[in-house]
Amino acid sequence: MILKKEQLLKNAAFEDVVKAGQKKVYPKMNELQSERWEREMDWIRLQRLQDGFLEMWNIVDTARTNMGATIGNARRGLENSMVAYSMGLTANDPLQGEGLPAFPFPDINLPLNVGVAIPNENRNRLVQLAEVVYGKSMMRAGLPILRLNGIILEFYRC
Repeated sequence: MILKKEQLLKNAAFEDVVKAGQKKVYPKMNELQSERWEREMDWIRLQRLQDGFLEMWNIVDTARTNMGATIGNARRGLENSMVAYSMGLTANDPLQGEGLPAFPFPDINLPLNVGVAIPNENRNRLVQLAEVVYGKSMMRAGLPILRLNGIILEFYRC
């Protein structure tokens, strides 16, 4: 498969963001941690989720920078992801727990369905800002959700 130049640039941007975060939070990894990191990165690449992760990162970074929001714990998988922790998508360092819990690799045919908890006073404003860039959100069980590239992002209250 031949990737267009634009996609190659986005993939490179994703790698840059992830590597910068990795150097901050995991400056020294042992062999087992490095293996797990590479397994997560390979899965993200295989599923072509680089754009979706960058879009989530952009939304979360906007909340922190422009709204002073504190991001709570991501749900449905990201809380066990070294990559997500390195990008600041979750406050949970999966390596601080006992052992190395496996990153839950969802069904290959389903989108990665994750949630990010944002304080209520900022949640609606953030959803409105994200809709300008990523399109209209939907509601599911009282939660606003956005469909990103291969990822369904739910905005929980914390």
